[in-house]
Formats: sequence, C-alpha cells, structure tokens
Amino acid sequence: MATANLENGKLFMVYCYAEMKPSEEGEDRSCYFSYLLKADSVEEVADICAEEFLKFPLDGEPFQTGDKIAIEEIVEIEEIPPRGVLLDCKVLQGDYSFVGGMAPFSDENDGIIVYEIMPDDEDDEEAEQEALVILGEE
Repeated sequence: MATANLENGKLFMVYCYAEMKPSEEGEDRSCYFSYLLKADSVEEVADICAEEFLKFPLDGEPFQTGDKIAIEEIVEIEEIPPRGVLLDCKVLQGDYSFVGGMAPFSDENDGIIVYEIMPDDEDDEEAEQEALVILGEE
C-alpha cells in the first residue's frame, strides 16, 4: 500500500482559481484546480506555487499566456482522517457558474486545517482575489 511521505515538509492542498483569456470563439473561460505539494510552512506555499505555476505549458491546454491564477484556500493535511474527509466540492448551477465551496466539511480535529485567502478588501462582496501569477510573465 502506498503511503504519503511526510519526511520533508508538510502536505498541503491548494485550491486555485484561474481567470483565463477567452477562447478562440470569444467565450469566457475560467477554471478551478487543486495543487498538491509539500512545504515547510503555509507561508512557503505561495512561493512554491508561484514558481511552479509559471512552468505550466501555455499552449491553451488548459492555460495560455495572460491567464491569471489566484490562491483561494490552502489546506494543511496534518494527518489523513481514518474515515476520510471531503476536500473538494464545487457546486455548479445553470450555465456552470460556480456557486459553492471548497472544503466545507473539515475541522482541525480531523487533522485538516483550512486557511482561507481573502481579497485585500474582504468587506467588498465583489472583491476578487489578487492574482498570484500571470502566466507568461516573470
């Protein structure tokens, strides 16, 4: 049976949102994705992600130059709960608009810690998370 090797750092799951350039047909594009990594601290996670995201292929499958990626949540996995835990739940409605959460059923007693990354103006309901990276730019 495979086991998670936690000897070199802690295990993190990072939930990201990408504001993408429109398709060739002019349709709006965006995506949510998860990124699994090891880091020594939650503070180090963004640095590693920025470095690694800039290595993504930019051929349009799925990313292209100019796409903006932001981190929405960071989940630290101290231990895997014996009965499991729901880590990723995306609710889509109508035209596939995103309406629901990322890690709604976890708490620190499960060995799972959720760090929500808030926009600079967290009181503004329309505020968007600042991009961590813009692909194709260094």
